[in-house]
Amino acid sequence: MAGSCGDWNNNDSFVCALSNEWMHGEYKASECGRLIEVTHMGSDYGVGGEGNTIIVKVQDTCEDCDGDHVDLSMGAWDALTDGAPWGQIYTEW
Repeated sequence: MAGSCGDWNNNDSFVCALSNEWMHGEYKASECGRLIEVTHMGSDYGVGGEGNTIIVKVQDTCEDCDGDHVDLSMGAWDALTDGAPWGQIYTEW
């Protein structure tokens, strides 16, 4: 059973959820607490902040996400995209 491994409720936090593939379908998977560097590599949708890099802490599983998808908290998204509206971006992490 996949699930949360920390506080995901504070939108200002720099936290993320990784796909179930990375979290191995486990509650409190080995990736919990891992710090990852995420770089905004561009967007097909005009999302700002290309080139920005942040550090986020893995706090949850995104069970419906595919492969290398990183689901960011609002605070992390705002920092990475210069406050752009929600959308999709290409990242390296």
